[in-house]
Amino acid sequence: MLKEIADKIIEILKANEKLNGKIQMWIRGVPTRFEKYPYLAVVWAGGEVRFQAGIYNYMNNYDIIVVDLKPSPEDAENSVMDLSENVFATLKNNPSLDGAVSDSYITRWDSEGIPTERGSLKGARITLQTIMVAI
Repeated sequence: MLKEIADKIIEILKANEKLNGKIQMWIRGVPTRFEKYPYLAVVWAGGEVRFQAGIYNYMNNYDIIVVDLKPSPEDAENSVMDLSENVFATLKNNPSLDGAVSDSYITRWDSEGIPTERGSLKGARITLQTIMVAI
C-alpha cells in the first residue's frame, strides 16, 4: 500500500511535461546520491491510523522534495519555485491520485537553501497527506 502510493505520486508527477522535461532524477525514498540536478524524491513520512465504527482511516504523509543546484542563488530559487509550483498544481488537481487513495491534500510547503562550493543548493518540500478508508 505505502510503496504503491509513493510510486503513484511519482507516476502522476512524471506525466506533467513541465516536470518531466526538467527533473533529471526521480527517487522513491531518501536520496543517497546527489549526481543529477534537479531531482525529485518522494519520501513516506508516516502518519496516523484511526479506527471508528468498524472503519479504518489511514492518513499517511508523503514529502515530495525538489532540489536544484545552480550557479547563483536567484537561479536556484527560481528553478525550485517553478518546479514546486508544478508539483503543487499537479497534486492539487488529482486528490484521489488516479484512484490509489480516497483523498489527499497538501498540508505543508516550505524551502531551504545553502551556498556550496559548486553553487547555490535550493530545495522545497511539499507534504501531501493521503487518506485511505477501509472496512
